[in-house]
Amino acid sequence: MEWKVATGLIGILIYFFLLSHRGLRTYFDSDDLMNLVQLHGYWRWPWWQTALNTLAIVTPTYRPMGDVFYRLLYWAFGFHPLPFRAACYALMVLNLGLFFGFALLLSRWRKAALLSTLVFSFHAALDNLYFSTGTVYDILCVCFTLAAFISYARVRSSGRHLQARDIVIFLLLYGGALDSKEMAASLPLALVLYEVILAPPSPLVRLWRRALPALLAGVLTVAALAAKLPTLSDNSGYAPRHSPAYLLTNASHYVSKLVFREQPLGQATLILLAVLASIACVAARRPVALFGLCYGFVALLPVLSIPPRPGYVLYLPLVGFALFSGEMLAATTRAAQRFLPFGAPGPFWASFSQAGLFVILAAGLFVVHSRHLYDQSLDTYTGREDAAMRQTVRIMRARYPTLPPGTRLFFLDDPIQKNVFTLRFLLQAAYHDPSLCVERQNNFATPIDPAEYTIFNHLVSIRDGKLQEQPVPPIQWEDPVVPVTFTPSTVEPRQSMQMRVGTYSDAAVDIEYQTTWRYFKFNCVASRWTSLNKDGVATIPIPGLQDPAATQITAVRVSGGAWRKASGGFVVR
Repeated sequence: MEWKVATGLIGILIYFFLLSHRGLRTYFDSDDLMNLVQLHGYWRWPWWQTALNTLAIVTPTYRPMGDVFYRLLYWAFGFHPLPFRAACYALMVLNLGLFFGFALLLSRWRKAALLSTLVFSFHAALDNLYFSTGTVYDILCVCFTLAAFISYARVRSSGRHLQARDIVIFLLLYGGALDSKEMAASLPLALVLYEVILAPPSPLVRLWRRALPALLAGVLTVAALAAKLPTLSDNSGYAPRHSPAYLLTNASHYVSKLVFREQPLGQATLILLAVLASIACVAARRPVALFGLCYGFVALLPVLSIPPRPGYVLYLPLVGFALFSGEMLAATTRAAQRFLPFGAPGPFWASFSQAGLFVILAAGLFVVHSRHLYDQSLDTYTGREDAAMRQTVRIMRARYPTLPPGTRLFFLDDPIQKNVFTLRFLLQAAYHDPSLCVERQNNFATPIDPAEYTIFNHLVSIRDGKLQEQPVPPIQWEDPVVPVTFTPSTVEPRQSMQMRVGTYSDAAVDIEYQTTWRYFKFNCVASRWTSLNKDGVATIPIPGLQDPAATQITAVRVSGGAWRKASGGFVVR
């Protein structure tokens, strides 16, 4: 029997790589660059602080486990995409093993566990997961969630209650899931489902021991979310809405993705299908299938109240839905065995039919997922964005093998998508230098005044695969020094301050500035940083993810005038 399981798992691995192997060749995308350079501040704090944030769990730091992933690989391999992609694939393969162990632990039925693992291994609706390293948070979240659930279910399935050591291990693994992504917050409810549907019964007097792990996990969840969510609230993409209609609409959106429907299911249809599926689980006496169905919907809860996301957020809910699918498929084939040839489901025919079903199902899923995968946005990861970034790095490194710290580059033209910060993050990561200052014409709707070029070191154009550099006009400073005042001068993240620049009003402001973090500082230029109103005031909002830092304004240029030295600054605590 063991060789059959091993053969099935090898077949699943082959199936997974046949469908997803192109993801090993993709480049970094804009999310990767933002994660590495901006959100995880590779240069702004030391390793020990990363470790402390990860162990703390209850911290406003953005997804500390992702911080460990990006920092470790960038430190070890530099700016090369293949190690990052290989690490993501290694984690997804680990998740396949964890999922099989989880499914087998719950059902004790190898065929059902293999079928569930086949369904879980790949889904075209999750295309970003296989082609973008930026989805590593979901991959890590599933990894730690499965590990935590296995540690819990292994004890409970034996009829025992979790002891202190078991609870500590479970909470540490669950903390890793919360450190990876907020999707893990559904686990306490999943434990309740497990206790109601699957756990062996225990005397009423010991009910508190059954409830204790879920209660502790719930307390940890509330504390962690209370620390993390305020930093995400600045992003309109995380603005929650809790009306039942909105939640059902989003649930229909995600379930429709799983079944490849272009038009979302109606709310009534979704509810009816969920009820019928639950009745089918009960009628077939498959409690694991019922648990999987319920957990699939529970795991969706963290994303139902926010604007819809791409399909990769379905990775954790797919754990439940795959359990449901595998269990029901296995139950169906068992019921159909009475139709085998010669009227007797003997060992040979039973094994032959099971292997045949597995191969037929894998082939059918392969065809369906292949068609839908290439109908979707694969070109995003292997097309123009990928090629533009590769080309930019290659051309820049050929012309400038090294750049002095603090080099200021202004791109008159470039192949990167407009109105994004991708180019700045791309070059800072490629040169391993966050002090590089990068501005680009493509971030502005109207042309930059040539007088502004004087503060840069290089004027560069990349067009049709070629780089051209123009001479930089000499800078001429004008007196006097301009005072720049901020009120208040010390602020917290998510607060705002008012800025005045001398006696100027009703004008756009360019700045040269120096920002100092605890472990690092750099100088840079921000074109059209803000605009003064008719009263000479500009309101500057501080984002929630802003790290503590001190910023000094060293020069300003107001409404097409000359650059002038400036003095003034503010502190973010």
